[in-house]
Amino acid sequence: MLIAPSVLEGLLARLKPSQVEGAFSIATLHSLGSQLLTYIRSNRGAIVNYGKRYTDAQAAMLARATIPAVLTAWSSWSRQAARMALEQQDT
Repeated sequence: MLIAPSVLEGLLARLKPSQVEGAFSIATLHSLGSQLLTYIRSNRGAIVNYGKRYTDAQAAMLARATIPAVLTAWSSWSRQAARMALEQQDT
């Protein structure tokens, strides 16, 4: 679920193009924000969540780092258990 569209919608609702001097920059910002919102809605499924990828990679790295310690402990219990653990890791 993307939070960005709802945040952007709120910003655009508050950022109404005005008729006063210097309104060009506000109107341009509103237009670009609307275009960005349309892009996000249209491509929601294809937009990569790099924050989630980073978090998942950190978790995977921790799991990979833990495997040798677990195997060492298992091998001290029995060689058969260590062999079975290695077979599970390869699948």
